[in-house]
Amino acid sequence: MLLDNVFSKIIFKILSFILSAYISLFAPIIPPSTEEPIKPVNENEVKLVFAALADPQVSNYLLSRYPVFCEAMEDLHNAEFPLDAVLVAGDIVENGMEEEFQLVYDGLSGIDTRYILAEGNHDIRLRSYEQASERFFAFANALNGEDSMDCFHFSETVNGYKFIVLGSDRTEFEESYLSDEQLSWLKSELDEADGEPVFVIAHQPLKDTHGLPDTWGSPIDSAGSIGEQSDALKEILTAYDNVVFITGHLHTGFGRYTYEKLDGLNMVNLPSLCIKNKDCDYAGPGIGYIVEVYESEILFRARDFAKGKWVKDFDFSIPLDGGQTLSSDWLKGFKNSNSALSSMAATADGGMVVAGSSVNDSSSEADIVRYGADGLVVWSDSVSDDDSVAFSDVAVLGDGSIIAAGYTFGQTEGKGSGDCLIVRYSADGEKLSEKVFGGTGGDLLYSVASCPDGGVVVGGISKSTDGDFSDIPKINEGGQSSAVLIKFKDGDCSEILWKKQMTSSKYACVEGVAAADNGDIFTSTILNKADLDFASIPNNDIGGMKTLIVKYSANGSEQWKQTLCSSSATKMTSVTADNNGGCVVAGYYSAAAPTEENNLGCLGTFSSVYNGGNPGTADGAVVALGNDGSVRWLSVLVGFYADFVTDIVPVSNGYVLVGYTNSTNRDFATMPGAGDYDTFICTMSSLGSVQNMLAFGGSDADKILDACVLSDGSIGFCGSTSSADESFAQMTPAGSSVSAASFAGKATIN
Repeated sequence: MLLDNVFSKIIFKILSFILSAYISLFAPIIPPSTEEPIKPVNENEVKLVFAALADPQVSNYLLSRYPVFCEAMEDLHNAEFPLDAVLVAGDIVENGMEEEFQLVYDGLSGIDTRYILAEGNHDIRLRSYEQASERFFAFANALNGEDSMDCFHFSETVNGYKFIVLGSDRTEFEESYLSDEQLSWLKSELDEADGEPVFVIAHQPLKDTHGLPDTWGSPIDSAGSIGEQSDALKEILTAYDNVVFITGHLHTGFGRYTYEKLDGLNMVNLPSLCIKNKDCDYAGPGIGYIVEVYESEILFRARDFAKGKWVKDFDFSIPLDGGQTLSSDWLKGFKNSNSALSSMAATADGGMVVAGSSVNDSSSEADIVRYGADGLVVWSDSVSDDDSVAFSDVAVLGDGSIIAAGYTFGQTEGKGSGDCLIVRYSADGEKLSEKVFGGTGGDLLYSVASCPDGGVVVGGISKSTDGDFSDIPKINEGGQSSAVLIKFKDGDCSEILWKKQMTSSKYACVEGVAAADNGDIFTSTILNKADLDFASIPNNDIGGMKTLIVKYSANGSEQWKQTLCSSSATKMTSVTADNNGGCVVAGYYSAAAPTEENNLGCLGTFSSVYNGGNPGTADGAVVALGNDGSVRWLSVLVGFYADFVTDIVPVSNGYVLVGYTNSTNRDFATMPGAGDYDTFICTMSSLGSVQNMLAFGGSDADKILDACVLSDGSIGFCGSTSSADESFAQMTPAGSSVSAASFAGKATIN
């Protein structure tokens, strides 16, 4: 025990008896749930994990706080992943009593971790500075099993990350006093950090931050803050990169006062752990954060420790070093009339192959072009017949040959109205084979991927139940459609290894497909009605258009299904494997107008993140699914108008997104707003934090439709534009304000 005299021990026993009686009669301890245990989002990549708490203020007479404290401590003890540290940003106890410190010690001790403890005004204000200090140091050293703490300001390094703790150099009632010596010491500690991520902890925040002085309820501008050294502390902290300043004291819960950025300084104000909070959207008590540090970001995950559950609405991420940035290398036009390049893949020489279509009078032809790393055309080809032809997707195989998949309406070889088309090219542009197949209905391919075993997988839609799709049963007289997935043995696409289909009474199509390094296949199916073969999918009754993600093994056995849906429409066609058994999916969702029963206006996958865009307009979205199909994280890109993410590709330390929008606010505040749609490329951290955005725009509609990672790590992109000015003024051949022009480009990640 911490108690060092007989009188204190007697008082503690009396307090313990009173607490036991109170808990039995009025506030029984309810063990926290173990269904959502504490563990990081990505156990393989996390560098540091710690709990961040503040203001337990465990009391020897305010008894209602203690049951909450016990519940929260049990949640920490139940963690499934070892915590590297437990941080408490002051006001650990109410009155600085030895008996109170003993209660906290009993709750915290036993976790195999490092305890990083800052003093708060409640810890020291009711007795001499010397006596209060001795009690606090005895408590902290007992938890850490050593005698190292002998000062309220100190620094520690955990897993290579520095924690700098500030503390008052004299007794103050509400504020803190930071001497010139302590401020000078702080500067030297930050100098040593040399721009690496560092956590600075104090009990009180800076003046005029986190809603002060209003959140303290005082007309005095310094109230609730550090005090008279606030400006001096701010000057020091804002002079360094990658500093996270963590405080408590205000008792504001999860909401608008939690995270703030000031002159590059990231500031986090923690809620009270054991007291009901104020001025917030989630009041607790029992709340705080689990902090996870990764290579490119710091993730704060809101948690209700007393209940043992995550509160995802209030998670946030801090990019390190501002995240990765992008710069444009070149932008090349392909055709300047009624044309779009909608899919692409990287080639081994640092270039790219890009496919799409262009319209001629009442028909269209399929286009494919190979660019070198310098943006010069290596070769191109067009496929046409007596009706419309289009390439929907393209892939590069292991031998360097190229597969373009799409459809033709030329009824080639006597097939039906719309037939699947696969064309194979050599790396040099020689057409090696052309395959058309289908039935008497409309059959179209929308996606293709190269498999690591040399196979090719294609996805699309079939409205046939005969011909090459005679294995699809006719189960709806009203005009069924089937989402189809076919794996071929090799690039010749002559031998089918296996075929999958799911049928709906309305539109159902495999619009996205990806293959993992181990051969697993992920598909994105867009459907307008979840009936027939889709009747049993998760969340089949939510919203209208929805997206079904399915994981298959290399041999075609189904692993899991997951539905992505909202109260209106969800279309997420871009899917990429994460090579850890899961995938990341990108696209857009839209929400219905709020109702009395559903005041967010959104349901399903996005019920927790809909945050004020106009109901019915599209918002960009990214969802990461784990190896069991569960949602690991999701991120949205929201403006006031229509926002679309069209593709996501994995890069070092995260992802790159492309898309287009006609918003110029919120997440799209950097868009030029030059005309109709403007288009963008943006970087995203590995856990979904949007970092930096590179925008393109002209006076008309501009759209990036697809992207790929080139062999040197840069980004290829393609799309269409109706602009011939602004960002597209120097494009060769020039764009056209009369009709859409196709283009491709390259951007470097810095």
